[in-house]
Amino acid sequence: MALRICGVDLRWICPLSCSLPVSLLPLPAANFVASTRRDGGRDDWILAGLYSAGSVSVSAGRGDERTYLCMPMPDDAAPLAFLTLGLPYKLSASWREIWTPAADVFASRSISPSCLDCPPFAFLGGASLSRPRPSLLSIRPRRGFNLVQPYHRREDRDRRKIRTGLVRDFVIASFFGRASEETMLTHHILTKLPRLCPVTHRPSAHWSHTRRSSRPIVRDRVDCASETIMKQVFASQTFTPGVLAKLRPTTAPVDGAITSLPSRVESDSMGSLEIPPGSLWGAQTQRSIQNFPIGGLESRMPFEVVYAQALLKKCCASYWSDEANGAKLPKEVARAIGQAADEVVAGKHDDQFPLVIYQTGSGTQTNMNVNEVLSNRAIMILGGEVGSKTPVHPNDHCNMGQSSNDSFPTAMHIASVVTIMNRTIPGLKTLHEALKAKSVEFETLVKIGRTHCQDATPLTLGQEFSGYAQQVEYAIQRIEHSLDALYRLALGGTAVGTGLNTTEGYATEIAAKIADETGLPFTSAPNLFEALAAHDSLVEVSGAFTTTAASLNKIANDIRFLGSGPRCGLGELSLPPNEPGSSIMPGKVNPTQCEALTMVCAQVIGNHAAISVGGMQGQFELNVFKPVMVANLLDSARLIGDASASFAERCVVGITPNLERISQLLHGSLMLVTALNPHIGYDKASKIAKTAHEKGQTLKEAAIESGHLTAEEFDKWIVPEEMIGPKPRK
Repeated sequence: MALRICGVDLRWICPLSCSLPVSLLPLPAANFVASTRRDGGRDDWILAGLYSAGSVSVSAGRGDERTYLCMPMPDDAAPLAFLTLGLPYKLSASWREIWTPAADVFASRSISPSCLDCPPFAFLGGASLSRPRPSLLSIRPRRGFNLVQPYHRREDRDRRKIRTGLVRDFVIASFFGRASEETMLTHHILTKLPRLCPVTHRPSAHWSHTRRSSRPIVRDRVDCASETIMKQVFASQTFTPGVLAKLRPTTAPVDGAITSLPSRVESDSMGSLEIPPGSLWGAQTQRSIQNFPIGGLESRMPFEVVYAQALLKKCCASYWSDEANGAKLPKEVARAIGQAADEVVAGKHDDQFPLVIYQTGSGTQTNMNVNEVLSNRAIMILGGEVGSKTPVHPNDHCNMGQSSNDSFPTAMHIASVVTIMNRTIPGLKTLHEALKAKSVEFETLVKIGRTHCQDATPLTLGQEFSGYAQQVEYAIQRIEHSLDALYRLALGGTAVGTGLNTTEGYATEIAAKIADETGLPFTSAPNLFEALAAHDSLVEVSGAFTTTAASLNKIANDIRFLGSGPRCGLGELSLPPNEPGSSIMPGKVNPTQCEALTMVCAQVIGNHAAISVGGMQGQFELNVFKPVMVANLLDSARLIGDASASFAERCVVGITPNLERISQLLHGSLMLVTALNPHIGYDKASKIAKTAHEKGQTLKEAAIESGHLTAEEFDKWIVPEEMIGPKPRK
C-alpha cells in the first residue's frame, strides 16, 4: 500500500502501527497515515493526521472490507488535522452548516478563518492519485481519541451514478482546534455535484477509463451565503504544491459584532459580489481577492502601509469636515472615520486586510480595501447597516480629495519613515554601541593585522573594532540623510499631480496634520508630478540600505573568521555559544549570528535590485510598481534593524579575546620586519623576512644571522606595542 504526493511516497513518513519522531515532518509532531478501503476492486484513499505536542502512535485495525484508523489523542493535544483527498465535503461547525463543493474551494485556492469557530491553519496541495474514487466518510473528533470510519447515506449512494469530473488532483488540509465534549465538531465528507471550473479543472487522463456517465452535470442548488464561506482568503494564503505551511493567527477583531456579521451582497462598477461573513471589506476588495491569488501570506500587503493609509484618511476627513474648508464632510462622519482609522492603526482589524502586493501597480486595491473597511466600520459606529454605504461612503467620504495615485505613495513614505525610525535606526544604534564598547575594552590588546588575507603589521583589537563601529555610525548617517526625501509627501496630487478635486492649501495642511499625528517632519512635496511619476526617494533609501548591508556583511565576516577554530582556525576571538552547531559533530559551535546577519545582507541587496527595477517603471505620470517597491523597502528596513540588534545582543557583547592565540600569531608574524625599514632599509629588511620564511627561522634569528643588526638593536626596534600608531614628533 502506497500513496504518492508530488512524487513522494508517503510510506517513509509514517507506516501503520508506528510512532513518528517529531523531527521528520515540516510541522512539529504532525502524524500522517494513508489507508485504503477496497470496494469492487478499486482503492479509496484516506489521508488523516494528528498534530500534537509530541509524537503520536498510529494503529490500524481491519473490519469487514474497510480499514479503520484509530489515533490516540492526549487531552492536552494541540489542534487536530484531517487531510482529505480532494473530496467535496460538508462542514458542520457548532450551529453553522456549510456546504461547499471541492471544485469551488480549489477554484478560489483559499480559505477564510472567520467562517469557522476554529480557524484552519494549514494547507497542502499538489496530490495526484491513480484511479480515484469518491468516498463517504464521517470524521468525528472527540476528547481523547479520533476515529475515521465509512459513512453511508442512501441519497448519496444514489447520486454516485452521475458523479463525474470531481476534482481529485489536490489535497486540502484543515487544522481545527481540539473539540470538547460539549462543542463537538462533526465533519461529514459527503459527495456533492461540483461546478466545473474551466480555470482550475482539467480532467486527468486516468479518469478516462472509469465507467461514469458523460452527461452534462446539473449542479444542485446550494445556498450562496453558505457556499462562498470556504472560498474566502485568509491572509492571501494560496495552495502551494507539496508544501504544508502553518499560518499565523490574525489579530482579534475589536468586538464580537464584526464576527457576527452575516454574508451580504455588495456591488461596484463591475457588478455585484457576495461578501463573506465577518468581513468589513466590500466588493472591490473581494474582487481583488478573487483576481490575485498570488504569493500567499508572505506576499501580504505590509500592515505598515495599511496603518499609514488609515492615518492619512483620518487627517483628510478632519480637513474636509472643517468649516474653513467648506465643511464638505459632516463632522459626525469625520469623527466615525477617525475612530475607525484609530482602530486600524491599533491593529484591531488586521484580519480585514487580506490583499497581496501583487495587484495593480498603483495600489488601488489596497487603497479601496482601507476605504471599504473604514466606511463599514464607521457605519457600524453610527448605527447604520454594514454594506449600505450610508451614511459613510468608501469613495465619496473615506477617499474624499484623494486618488490611489497620491494616497498610496503617501502611505509608502509614512510607513517607510516610521519603520526606519522605530526599527532600523534603533537596531543599528544598538549594534554601534556594542561595537564601540568593545573597541574601548580591547584598546590595549595588540594583535597582528591582515591585508589580502595575509599577515600585515600590528594594530590593537580595539582599533579593529573601532573601524566596525565607525562603519555602522556612517550607515546610520546615510540612512538618516536619505529620510529627507521620504518626508516629502505626494498627497494632494490626486490622479496625475494636478490636484484635481482638491482645494488650494489642501496638500500643505494635510502634510501638517500627518506631521502632528506622527511627530515627524512631513511636508508636501514641492513637485507633485515627480512624487507620483517617480519614486527615486525609495531607490535612494534602498541604496543606503544596500551600503549598510555591505558594511554589516564585512563586519560579520571579519568576526566569524577571527573566531574560526577553535583549534585549527585563526581563533583570536571566542564567540558566545548560543546553540549546538551540528547534528553529527558533537560539541561543535557555529557562528550562527554572523551567518544570519550575512544572509540578511544578501536579502537586502536582492531587495534593492527589485526596488531599482521598480523605480525604472514610472511611465509618464505614474509609477506602477509601488506595492512591490514599498514591500521590499520595508522588508529591508525590518531585516536590518532586527538583525543588527540580534547580532549585537547575541554575539558582539559576548565576544572575548583569546590572549594566548593572539600573542602566538603576533610574535610569529614575519611582517614585524616592517619596523626595520627606517633603520636598515626596505631591501635588507625584505631579505631578512624571506630568509626567515625559507629556513623556518624566527625573524630575530634571521636578522642576527644577516649581520645587519644586533640582538639588542632588534629588541629595541621591533616592539609591536610601538607599531600601532605614528611616532611622536621629536
